[in-house]
Amino acid sequence: MALSASLLGGCWGDEVSPFPPGLEPLEANPIEPPAGTVDDPYPEGWTLDAVDGPRFDTVYARGYFAAPLADVWAAFQNPLVGTDRRSADEWTIEPLDDPSYDVSYVVHSTTYEIVTVQWSTTWRQGVVEGTAEAPELVAIRWQKTDGSTILRLIEGSLVLRAVGDGSATELDLVYHVDAVAAGIDQFVLYVEDTLNDARALLRGEPLPTYE
Repeated sequence: MALSASLLGGCWGDEVSPFPPGLEPLEANPIEPPAGTVDDPYPEGWTLDAVDGPRFDTVYARGYFAAPLADVWAAFQNPLVGTDRRSADEWTIEPLDDPSYDVSYVVHSTTYEIVTVQWSTTWRQGVVEGTAEAPELVAIRWQKTDGSTILRLIEGSLVLRAVGDGSATELDLVYHVDAVAAGIDQFVLYVEDTLNDARALLRGEPLPTYE
C-alpha cells in the first residue's frame, strides 16, 4: 500500500523562518530542484529521490508549480490531494476545529486486501509568512495518528514558498514511511500522485481515478 511524500524548491537563503509548533519540516531536504534558465528560472516540475533507511524509508521531492502560492495552497487544502486513493478503497474526511492551525482535518482510510486495514491521517496547515489571504510561506504536516500497526509510521512535511515575481511556487517535501509489505516504489508513487493531483486542480482538470 502506498502512502506519501512530496516536492520542492531551490534558493531558500540563510534566514530561518520560525515555524509554528507542529508545522516544522521533518528534516533538511538534501536534493536540488530542477535547474532553471534565464528565461525560465522556476520550471514547473520536480525532482524525486528515495532512501531505504534502517528505521523508515524516506522520499524527498523538490521543484516548482507554475502558479502563485495562494492558488497552490488552495489546491493542497483539498483533502483529496494527499489522500492515498490508489491504496485505499474507502475514505472519509473529518474536519477539525483547531485554532492553532489555519487548516486541519483527519482522513480516515480503509483498504480491503487479504485483511482489512484501517488508518487515520491527521493534516495540519498554516501560514508561516504573510497572511492567509496573501501567503508568502506555508507549511503543511501530516501523520498517521490511529489505525493498523501494519502501517507503523506515516509522516510528511511540505513547505510551499512564493518565488520570483510571485507567479511560481517552490515546494520542499519530506516523507517518512515504515509499512509492512510495501516498498519505496509505492511510496514514491504516492508522492507523484499527490503532486500530480495538485497540478491537475491548478489546471482546472479533474483528479485522476484509480482502479
